[in-house]
Amino acid sequence: MAGRCGEAVLVACVIAACGSGGGTPATAGRSTPVSPPVATTPAPAAAPRTTQPGLTTLLPAVFPYAGSYRTAAGGTMVVTLQGWLIDLGSGSVSALSETGDPALFLLSPGFGGTPADGTVRFTAASAGAGDRLEQDGEGGGRVSATRLPVTRHDVRIQSGDASLAGTVVEPAVPGPRPGVVITHGSGRQVRQDADLFTNLFASLGFTVLTYDKRGTGDSGGAYPGERATDGNLNAYAADLVAVTRYLRGVPGVAGSRVGVYGGSQAGWVIPLAAQELPWLGFAVVAVGPAVTVSQQELYATMSGNGAFVPAASDDQIDADVRAAIGGFDPTPSLRRLTAPALWLLGGRDLHVPTRVSAANLAALRRPNLTVHVSPEADHALLATAHGLDAEDAMATRFAPDALAAIEAWVRDVGLVR
Repeated sequence: MAGRCGEAVLVACVIAACGSGGGTPATAGRSTPVSPPVATTPAPAAAPRTTQPGLTTLLPAVFPYAGSYRTAAGGTMVVTLQGWLIDLGSGSVSALSETGDPALFLLSPGFGGTPADGTVRFTAASAGAGDRLEQDGEGGGRVSATRLPVTRHDVRIQSGDASLAGTVVEPAVPGPRPGVVITHGSGRQVRQDADLFTNLFASLGFTVLTYDKRGTGDSGGAYPGERATDGNLNAYAADLVAVTRYLRGVPGVAGSRVGVYGGSQAGWVIPLAAQELPWLGFAVVAVGPAVTVSQQELYATMSGNGAFVPAASDDQIDADVRAAIGGFDPTPSLRRLTAPALWLLGGRDLHVPTRVSAANLAALRRPNLTVHVSPEADHALLATAHGLDAEDAMATRFAPDALAAIEAWVRDVGLVR
């Protein structure tokens, strides 16, 4: 997608799939795992944040503790490889920083750069108990939570001329389990970029498959490019087809409940891929454009790609967007999408025209399609005052209904109880 998602590190990390941009997606065979299931997390490695191939900035010191944690009250907290603690219920985000004690971290509101106002301590599992976190806030409040166990194994999946590197994350819940592939938006993205949503879905009982985009990270093949050309979109759709077919064959996964999640540019890629997956169980799209490429690109230029709020009225903006001609049009593939689908849009998104996208989706009159507009959400699903890219670094929470909408929907359609 023009502008935003190939360039903004925060968005790539939190939304895990931002982006932009014919043919029929290619068929690819399944491979076998290259390694057996391993421990939930890598071995401890105290080091500063490091930039990986792709857009992710990681905090290796937190690797031993990354994952989902469940409180006694039933709430879920996620510790990401980027060193963020995210409460899935409230949407609050805190950045972890090292203290010298490998199990104790300072907590700062938002994504870092603000004074610490609390701590979090991790405790290794003892007999009959799971790993735990204890969060202490400035006001003296304490939250305790137990890590939800998962196993991980790496896989290679062939898609045309590219061998894609992926990771399967399996929660310790009885099968058959629903499965979800997390796909990409524009830009060079790797598996770690999706860590928040990997943990969100795993905490709900999904087997999750993430992968490095072709030509990026450990995946082979040539990187097609960021722009949403017909050729690039079809290449990414072909990869998604191959990876989704692979997940359907993973032992313990319910074939009838295999679906896909993706953000931004994935709003064009997922419906394309779905045409080659008639058995697809569901789709979840976050801040994806339900407009043509030319319409999205025009809208993004009106805000300087998220640099300022457009001065024109909403009616004038929408009229100009609708008048734009050219580029890939997702409407035909959306009309053929039969799987239950959730389309999550941000009311303050300055990269995707939410009002026009919502109207276009409503005009399809498809009972399988649920559209949820989060009024406070920007293009990263963060709650910001105006939706500006510059505001993301100062954000302290996701829009309150954004993450909750995903969990509510997967329960409503019967994917999980």
